[in-house]
Amino acid sequence: MTVIQEPAAGTTTALLAVRDLSVGVRRGRTLVPILDSVSFTVRAGEMVGLVGESGSGKTVSSLAAMGLLPRSLEVSGGAIEFEGRDLLAMDRKQIRGLRGAELSMIFQDALRCLNPAFTIGDQIAEPLRVHRGMSRSQAHARAVELLELVEIPRARERASAYPHQLSGGMCQRVMIAIALACSPKLLIADEPTTALDVTVQKQVLRLLDRIQREMNLGVLFITHDLGVVTEICHRTAVMYAGQIVEEGPTEELFRRPRHPYTHGLISSIPRRGEEARRFGSIPGTVPRAGHWPTGCHFSSRCPHAQEGRCDTAPVPLDVAGPAGPDDPVPHRVRCVRAGELSLEGVA
Repeated sequence: MTVIQEPAAGTTTALLAVRDLSVGVRRGRTLVPILDSVSFTVRAGEMVGLVGESGSGKTVSSLAAMGLLPRSLEVSGGAIEFEGRDLLAMDRKQIRGLRGAELSMIFQDALRCLNPAFTIGDQIAEPLRVHRGMSRSQAHARAVELLELVEIPRARERASAYPHQLSGGMCQRVMIAIALACSPKLLIADEPTTALDVTVQKQVLRLLDRIQREMNLGVLFITHDLGVVTEICHRTAVMYAGQIVEEGPTEELFRRPRHPYTHGLISSIPRRGEEARRFGSIPGTVPRAGHWPTGCHFSSRCPHAQEGRCDTAPVPLDVAGPAGPDDPVPHRVRCVRAGELSLEGVA
């Protein structure tokens, strides 16, 4: 497993702190839960992976942190703090002042997010003019510099291009340039390489990793690809059916998973140099919101579930291991049998 360089010493204070966040969708008089007491943190200079199957709540968590939840969804409990400031208590104007300036997001499909009616240079320059008060010429010059930062060749020429004139990989780099334009402190990357082929995906991941280290960014990296997490993330939070079921230092979590769901995900990872084997799989699918099992949300799919223990009462996210000297966040797991099970990880 790749050894990931830890954040700089002293970065113990959370840049982003999501605490017991609950979000639901209103259906008549009923609020159907989508997120159930979700908690995680991101420190400055740290890249945190958020993984889990589709329908687990990863994107909803990130949109809540950015203040971009659709009107059909509402926060029913918990807190979201950025540098100690309560984002949920801010009005729309205050959130807009932070978004793009101190908080930025890279979305999944760059071509759908970029405006086809404006040039690449104009779209990168817009946040610089809005948040930094730059003139048109200053913002354009900085846009060219940002295109060079994200390794787009012939940057000055490409600044005059429109999105449809660039490849998918180039458009994704443009999205990264827009997100970085105002030198934010926190970057949320929501599956930024999903629509790219494998070669381009690797290039974009290397770019993000380099920029994160050079700018000392706090990054929340959302992905389905656990292989990516092992390469670039300091810590990993595993999400299932609206809950964080396990969180800890990436290397420890992958070497010794404590939750059966984490183990199931890890067992499906191809391993280089290993003899042919049957990949692990998890039967069934993530239950729909409002149809979660009583007790452990994973109990209906878990091979280790015990009737009367796992399906009776909500399971808390408990500490499974002590915090290390370089990582003040302890390993946590949401499983009543965590102390009994011996689950195989990745060496």
